[in-house]
Amino acid sequence: MRKIEKWLWGFICKASILIAVSITYSACPAQAATQYRDDSLRSGNSDYVATYAPYKEWQYSSGTTCSASPIISQNGTVYFGGYDRYFRAVSSSGSLLWKSTKYSSSIISSAAVGNNGVIYFSTLGGTICALGANGDSQWANPCTLAGGNVGGAILLGNDGTLYVGADNSRVYAINPDGTIKWSSITGGAIKRSLSMSQDGSTIYAPSEDGRLYAIGSDGSILWKTNIINPSNNCAVGADGTLYVGTTSGTLVAIGSDGSIKWTYATQSKTISTSPAIGADGTIYFGGQDTCLHAVNPDGTVKWLFRTSASIYSSPTIDAAGIILFGTYSGSLVALNPDGSLNWSRNIGSTIYTSPTIGSDGSIYVIDSLGQLTKYTGPVNAPAETPEPSTMVCLLGAIAAILAKYKRRQR
Repeated sequence: MRKIEKWLWGFICKASILIAVSITYSACPAQAATQYRDDSLRSGNSDYVATYAPYKEWQYSSGTTCSASPIISQNGTVYFGGYDRYFRAVSSSGSLLWKSTKYSSSIISSAAVGNNGVIYFSTLGGTICALGANGDSQWANPCTLAGGNVGGAILLGNDGTLYVGADNSRVYAINPDGTIKWSSITGGAIKRSLSMSQDGSTIYAPSEDGRLYAIGSDGSILWKTNIINPSNNCAVGADGTLYVGTTSGTLVAIGSDGSIKWTYATQSKTISTSPAIGADGTIYFGGQDTCLHAVNPDGTVKWLFRTSASIYSSPTIDAAGIILFGTYSGSLVALNPDGSLNWSRNIGSTIYTSPTIGSDGSIYVIDSLGQLTKYTGPVNAPAETPEPSTMVCLLGAIAAILAKYKRRQR
């Protein structure tokens, strides 16, 4: 009996320490940057579980063409720009909070929100902007890239450095204060978004010269692939493998040293979305062949899901593994990890942008008419664990029983 008693007292002590750590950790949630494709890897992995039975809660019409995927800040505000040269902030209830001053050129790419709450975005004319939560400028002067039109989303590094590619064939690193840190020249215009390695030491840039470039954090060119003709930005896997679609309808897997690991051919003329990477390493992407493709990490086909129209909306994966994307015909589709249909909703207008998931499971999507739609509904909550206070009471009860037993033994 003494062995059991000793073990129980040890268990209580260790469990108390774990509970204290748990309480401390939960009281200090980590703050993270928010950006296009959910992270700097451009993996398309959301931290949140999406609603499994969505209904349209509201629709906000911007009145202009939009191609930028919405970005949601930690307080639930939705940010996006439009072809009318305005940048907007919309509340989680669907009301316009503010609209920026009119810029000199359209805003066609997604923004990024730093862990300092500053919103960064670019205009097509090459102006990099930084706004506060109220829409006020954070820099005395916007950063302007001479001769460099910008079509890709801002890439935000862990240290707050901004990275962006431009039509003048350069990749820029911009300090958090808006000054240019360095620029690196490639062999062609950079019209797509950039991606980053897991450790933040390498930036990957798809160039119009047909190559994918790896650029060090100091601006040096580390390597470039042979001509593969990327059709969009690449996504970085857990093992450092890069996945990128091409204009010839092939998905290419590239090692972190620039070597080609394998290729996967589709029936599509071009791969029209960026890839997303699931927790098990499955690569998801859409094409003009009307299929959402699921490819195993070794380059073999896992499954295909055929829709009624081409897919230009890069897929988003929720925390439960559900794959969300839009179609050219205006449908918002959710697939199970095995490729079966979970649900589908018709918006009515073409969807080019990626769906974005809020912390409450709501889904936000922008169509080609510039309508921001919020879908909400019930969310499958993860299995519940006892609250720390409940565990403390339980351990206290066990301790009381042991103390009573010891008194009786005397």
